[in-house]
Amino acid sequence: MGTKGRSSPRVVCCAIPIARAAGKVLIVTSRKRPDNWVLPKGGWEPSDGVLEAAASREALEEGLTLCPSLRLLTS
Repeated sequence: MGTKGRSSPRVVCCAIPIARAAGKVLIVTSRKRPDNWVLPKGGWEPSDGVLEAAASREALEEGLTLCPSLRLLTS
């Protein structure tokens, strides 16, 4: 986690939208590097409440998809 001038590190959440029946994973293009494919991700906002909500929001914002069931994975 980088701070980029902030007093504390930024929490970033990632969504891995999986269509099990179709055997597909959603990936999106990167704004900074349009030739790269990435998973939908972005920073956690206090209004998100929980990390799962941030991941779901990112999937909707970047991939235009809803995540009806979520599972939190941490490292």
